[in-house]
Amino acid sequence: METLENDKIFSLVNTILAHENQKGHLKWKVSEVARASKVSKSLVYYYLGSTKEEILDSCIRIGCEEFYGLSAERTKMIESGDLMSSIKYTREIFIKNYAFSAFYVRWRMTPTEIGRKLEEYDIRYQQKLARLFPHLTDTERIALQSVFHGLVVAPQLDDESLKAALKWLPLKTP
Repeated sequence: METLENDKIFSLVNTILAHENQKGHLKWKVSEVARASKVSKSLVYYYLGSTKEEILDSCIRIGCEEFYGLSAERTKMIESGDLMSSIKYTREIFIKNYAFSAFYVRWRMTPTEIGRKLEEYDIRYQQKLARLFPHLTDTERIALQSVFHGLVVAPQLDDESLKAALKWLPLKTP
C-alpha cells in the first residue's frame, strides 16, 4: 500500500478501535466510524470486511502485524540489524494511532475471542523473537517483548534515547 492509503487505513483502524474501547464490543456503527474517519462506508467494507466482526478482526490483524512487525519487510529490517528503523516505523504509526495500545491492554488477558486472537499474535511474535534471538531464554524474550512495547509507545522517547535503550539490550544475533 502507498503511504496515503496506509495513513487512511491506520486512521480508520484507530477510529474503530477507539469506538470499540469507548462504546463497548461491537456497539459502534460502521457509519459512525466512516464519518469520524472522513471516509465512505463502502471504503470501510472494501478494506476491512463486510460485517462488524470481520472489520474488527481486520483491525486486530493490521494492528498486531504492524505493532509486532510481522511482515516480511519488517522481519528483514530486523534480520539485517536495523532494529532502530523497525521500532521507529512502528512508533510513527502508533503515536498517531494510539487506540491499539488501549485496545490491547483492555482485551489481551480476557478469556474472550478477542483475548485469544491477541494471544495468538503474541505467540507469533515470541516465535519471531526466538528465531531472531535464539540465545535468549523464554523469560528473556518475554521481557524483551515488554521492553519493545515500551519503546514503541513511550511518547517522550527521542532518537538518542532509543539508541541508548537499544545499546543496553542483549540483542546480538549469532
